[in-house]
Amino acid sequence: DFIMKLSDKIVRLRKSNGMSQEELADKLGVSRQAISRWEMGTAMPDATNILQLSRLFQVTTDYLLNDEYQMTCRKLRKSKRTASTRS
Repeated sequence: DFIMKLSDKIVRLRKSNGMSQEELADKLGVSRQAISRWEMGTAMPDATNILQLSRLFQVTTDYLLNDEYQMTCRKLRKSKRTASTRS
């Protein structure tokens, strides 16, 4: 099963939205170095920045903060498909 950490999610969301670290930093009002540290996993965004990230990228804070969130959603979708094919 695949577990994605917050640092990986920030990188993936930023890149999938075609943003540089500098552009994301400008939108959040933080330094590019802060974004770099978040993406390397050496620092964590504070609660305000988590909220800003969730709004900017249109994801839930639960998705950002819960490493197993993506895995759980995938399992739920798989179980729903299995149930629908049985009916």
